[in-house]
Amino acid sequence: MEKKYFVGIDFGHGETTVSRVPGINGLPVSQIPLTSDTKDAGKKVISAICKRGGEWSLVYGTNDYKNEDLREGFKGMIHTLTPQDREALQIFAQLIFKAILENDTDLEYDELSGERNFELGIACPTDWRRQEERPTACNEYVDFFRTECSLPVDHCINESDAAFFTKYDNYQATDSVFVVDLGSSTIDFTTFVGSRVKKELCWGANLGAHMIEDILKTHIIVGENRANLQDVVRLREQASFHGDVNTAVSLFIRKAKEDYYIQRQEKGGQLVVNVAKRELVPAVRTADPCIYAFIDSVQYDQAIAPYVSALQSTLMQAKQRLANSGVVPTRVLLSGGACRMPFFVEIVKELFSTSKIDIDTQPECVVSNGVALFARARAAALSKVVDRLNRLDYDTLYKDADRVATRSAIQKLMPSVLADICGGNDKSGDTIRTMLCNFMKGLNGNNSAFCKLVRTEVDNKINSNVRSAMAVAFADVFGITVDTSGANVHLESVPVMSFRESNFAVDGALYKSFSNWILKGRFLWTELFFNWENPLSSDDRAEVASEVKSHLTAYLADDSSVTYDDVTPIVELIKDQTIEEAMAIFDSFQLFEGTYKA
Repeated sequence: MEKKYFVGIDFGHGETTVSRVPGINGLPVSQIPLTSDTKDAGKKVISAICKRGGEWSLVYGTNDYKNEDLREGFKGMIHTLTPQDREALQIFAQLIFKAILENDTDLEYDELSGERNFELGIACPTDWRRQEERPTACNEYVDFFRTECSLPVDHCINESDAAFFTKYDNYQATDSVFVVDLGSSTIDFTTFVGSRVKKELCWGANLGAHMIEDILKTHIIVGENRANLQDVVRLREQASFHGDVNTAVSLFIRKAKEDYYIQRQEKGGQLVVNVAKRELVPAVRTADPCIYAFIDSVQYDQAIAPYVSALQSTLMQAKQRLANSGVVPTRVLLSGGACRMPFFVEIVKELFSTSKIDIDTQPECVVSNGVALFARARAAALSKVVDRLNRLDYDTLYKDADRVATRSAIQKLMPSVLADICGGNDKSGDTIRTMLCNFMKGLNGNNSAFCKLVRTEVDNKINSNVRSAMAVAFADVFGITVDTSGANVHLESVPVMSFRESNFAVDGALYKSFSNWILKGRFLWTELFFNWENPLSSDDRAEVASEVKSHLTAYLADDSSVTYDDVTPIVELIKDQTIEEAMAIFDSFQLFEGTYKA
């Protein structure tokens, strides 16, 4: 099934978004709604699950915070997840994929056959790829979604690199781009110079926006609020209610924080948390309060001042680290929903005053947008490579390699047959004829040395063409010169190529060539032809060896008499394997992030 769409998922620690290219209603890129809500709010969901009516469900809003088995904050490196978090992430991923297919009717997916009309990409935290203590973290993440979640994931891309790719077309080759991805759990820094990632300038810090929620929680859950919350815990236990109430409280505070920043942008704002007991315990019908807090902007700023200070210090250190490496970013790209916080943008603008600041109106969708955009560009580039490789003359490629390998094999085996002819005192014509026949048979496809030569020649020729095609495709699509000279193609699955055995059969072209040579030779050969049993003197054997060498040397210079059986199966297999290997090499140069290895 033709891949018409490219879908990108950003499984965020706090919220999840899904994007598609081409976008809905002809847009270049757009979000796939995960709910029936057609507004912006419906284009993302909280990264949380709960049970509704005994069935697992996504969490769509505050009404779901009172449901059983409410879980959030379960994203992480797979090897670090508890069994409960691992189960939650699996359920969440499957629910997201189900929502994608239900809310985007353009997408087609046959679960039984796996056939689909879209590619699917995901994103992982940038720092995961650079974990020295766990270099397999990203691969484990992808494998988890493919195997345990049964999602047809085609590729994975770093979150910061995905953000970078959304602006790729706007960047100049001379730009130095510093990507700051502020998420719920971490802040990640990635640096690009000349559209190539500088690995030594990529790092992260545990300063995610969830820390603000933790700070607010310590200010709010005190006194009467704490007592009310303890009463809620008791009521939930009496009702055999499953789930930690703290999860719901955290989500209520997060919602209040997001509302606060929206209001503050409009009219100064104030943070209000007002949660009734019935919103935490379904069995309670009264409007008895559980948590109430009113925090004005001054109090709010005072409360989060330690976090703001830590974030500012980290960004100052980041700027200095870049300067120490001679990098002054011309562009600073902000990514992540937390970028909506005005104080964060103000810090960045102040520290990087000479840089152009790039921030989208919906920064929480930047990563998923980038994953989808990258997938389309990757497919386009790969298509160019495949198209170029499809146009190669594989038939000539194989036959040329075969001819070269044949000459190499004859040259390699010639000294031994000459030595055999000349050796001994009782060699008859029949014995020499047997030697010649064995020599010719030694050239057939069962000869390992010959087969190795054939494969080496074919491999070398394909290597050269693939490297050239890849370099051209990279330049055409991305405008970047990529050194592909070190790329190797390994046709491991190409079977041992059988030599053209018919040429050495009794009626084969090469056998006939030898026979004609014998019949047209001097009296010695005519005599040998009719009297194979007569022993030959050492001089006769030397002359025979000289004639054999002369004839084989002539064959090496002109093999026009060689004929070919149908080599179509071999040629098609070489072609298929070449394209498959070229795709793997394409991805080895590609970091899966839309940029290239430095």
